[in-house]
Parts: sequence; C-alpha cells; structure tokens
Amino acid sequence: MHLTDDLIQTFRQSARQIGGDLDLMLELPAQVDNPALIAAQLTARVSHAMHGRRVDVVISAQNKPFTTIQNINL
Repeated sequence: MHLTDDLIQTFRQSARQIGGDLDLMLELPAQVDNPALIAAQLTARVSHAMHGRRVDVVISAQNKPFTTIQNINL
C-alpha cells in the first residue's frame, strides 16, 4: 500500500485532534494471503510517517472477517 502525502497529513491531523494512538480499520474486498503481515507492514509505515506515534491496524477481508470483539468495538 502506498501512503500518499494527503493520507499521511490526514492521519497527523486526526492524531493531533484526538490524541493517543491511531486506530485504523481496513476492509478489503478480496482475500488476502497474510493479513497479519499486511497489518504489521502498514503499522510500521504509518508509525514511521507519524514520527513514532503508536498505530493499531485491524484488517477484515473475505477470508478474515472481524472477530466478535472487533464487531463490538465498531
């Protein structure tokens, strides 16, 4: 996934307004081979772009639906 400058700026503005860590939820329309790897890579990229801010990424895909606890938190 390519992080555009606009997307990074949006993340930074949201983090400043809300404070704390940044929680991202991705809903992918297709199956993914390794959702944990994708989440880890995106977490690292966004955290780096935001100068080390904590980032949590949750992924839902055709072959990896949300868990019960994730549905409750939506």
